[in-house]
Amino acid sequence: MVCYENTEETEEVMTRRKGYIGEQLTSRELEILTLLARGYTHKAIALELGIGQQTSKAHGSSVRDKFDVSSTIEAVIVALKIGYLDLEEL
Repeated sequence: MVCYENTEETEEVMTRRKGYIGEQLTSRELEILTLLARGYTHKAIALELGIGQQTSKAHGSSVRDKFDVSSTIEAVIVALKIGYLDLEEL
């Protein structure tokens, strides 16, 4: 699993396309989006990260809101296009 919390890589990813969206993703949102892109369910994410399933869903919802999309697949596509995610790292 890729962990972005408190690493230089996080800062690079977070600022790669600064200004494309209104708000930048938090490291936790990016981590959850990465796992969603890999096909994890919110239940699996919750178990993997030691958080509640509702917390995982809330982060996913926040990402969709920030990207102004209505589905997870749309969020993943936007994240790939603007450089938050890299296909080779999934």
